[in-house]
Amino acid sequence: MVSKSLCYSLLGQNFHLLPEKAIFWEEEQTLILSDIHLGKAGHFRKSGFAIPQGVHLHDLVTLESIIERWQPAKVLIIGDLFHSEWNAEWLLFSDWLEQFTSVRWVLVKGNHDILPAAAYRLSCLQIVADKWESYPFVFTHEPVEPAGEWYNISGHIHPAVRLTGRGRQHLVLPCFYFGCRNGILPAFGKFTGMATIQAKTGDTVFVISAGGVTRVC
Repeated sequence: MVSKSLCYSLLGQNFHLLPEKAIFWEEEQTLILSDIHLGKAGHFRKSGFAIPQGVHLHDLVTLESIIERWQPAKVLIIGDLFHSEWNAEWLLFSDWLEQFTSVRWVLVKGNHDILPAAAYRLSCLQIVADKWESYPFVFTHEPVEPAGEWYNISGHIHPAVRLTGRGRQHLVLPCFYFGCRNGILPAFGKFTGMATIQAKTGDTVFVISAGGVTRVC
């Protein structure tokens, strides 16, 4: 059973917020995600940590399922597709990508996307150094102050919010965050951390839980 998504209207555009921690932009038929961090498990294994080989396969299976369900014309990854230096997980991704040659793939490089330039020369993957613009949005890896009437959407932060219930019980859940000029996506990758953020008056926040996507403010 697929958990529920939620449609959020931002600047006249329909963003479907997916429980898999991605956005489907309806008008542009574009799937947007950030911070997959493929290869992070291999990076830790090299340091002696017993991280399962299949942790990144889970992310690719999830992404494949989203593509099959939403049929995007483009997949926009706003940074940290890969984590640190080359390892076998990159071969896994490049082989996996071959089944989606009809989809346009764009990567806005993040601070962890530091593979040699030759590694990124995949037939259907376009690399952008710092930003991707599609009016009224400018997509970057790290949050920036947008110019004029543009609205910035980024990743990098791995945002989460702390929810407190009765009896001092609390949960920390990943979230989609939308402020006045900036929106931040949760980290897509399963093997990533979270950073708790404090929403300000006027901000809009959607948490992701087992029940789907829910607006909390």
